[in-house]
Amino acid sequence: MKPLKISFACAILFTILLFPVVLLMVTGKITLFDLHGFGVDTEEQVYLGTANGKILVWKDQQQIGTLKAPTSRSYQITVKDDEILCAIGSADYRMDLDGNILERSDDPTSSLYASLQFQRSCTTADGTTYRLRHFWGRTSVVRDPADSAVIVYQMSAGVFAAKVFLYVAVLGWIVSFVSIWYFAIRQMKKHPSKGGTLWF
Repeated sequence: MKPLKISFACAILFTILLFPVVLLMVTGKITLFDLHGFGVDTEEQVYLGTANGKILVWKDQQQIGTLKAPTSRSYQITVKDDEILCAIGSADYRMDLDGNILERSDDPTSSLYASLQFQRSCTTADGTTYRLRHFWGRTSVVRDPADSAVIVYQMSAGVFAAKVFLYVAVLGWIVSFVSIWYFAIRQMKKHPSKGGTLWF
């Protein structure tokens, strides 16, 4: 089989393999990349801001609920004094832990959004500190006592595998299309009398 034909076949294969993962990401079924903030309440429930305005609630390594952010666009969240703070550009929202909006306030300078955008730790009302960590692309939230960190949330093995698969598939897709161009140009130079026609 000619190299150009192999490259076309690989490109089609990787496109097909990418489709279900991309579909799960677009629909918000899985979150593979950066979160829209996080927070932890005094009951050690973890709140994760994800795509499409979904705030996932986890406890004991299991998802126990989903809350709706006031927007489906870009936003950032945290938890303070057992209330969810949600920043959406020039507007800030204070919500209870069930997702009900308690207060809306204007923030012309987007100061809260900016402060939460790179947040990597939060402290609960009882003084416990939690930190967001990434190890080889796998996200976790850990309780940070003086002796040793305790994991209170970790990206599931299935989602992590999907993330690794996505990177591999995208790399394969790029390599396939670069190969198509390379072999196509090489073939056209090799057979100029055929008017640049690609022969498989």
